[in-house]
Amino acid sequence: MSKELSCVICRQGKLAPGMATVMVAARETVVVVKQVPADICDTCGEYYLSQEMAEQIDDIVDAAAARGAEVEIIRYAA
Repeated sequence: MSKELSCVICRQGKLAPGMATVMVAARETVVVVKQVPADICDTCGEYYLSQEMAEQIDDIVDAAAARGAEVEIIRYAA
């Protein structure tokens, strides 16, 4: 993922591969997905998802909403 990219939030940190906890609130559903592969800023902790990973998270949120979940916490599984 990362190629010595700088963080666009703090503009000081460098990005490195790691695991993030992603929280998404959509419609009437809140989904927390743990252990999501991401590039993470070594200074402020901001995370950046790849396009593919963001699409997978969207699918997870859509599925939770379709089930009528109000709050769901899951661990990401590849």
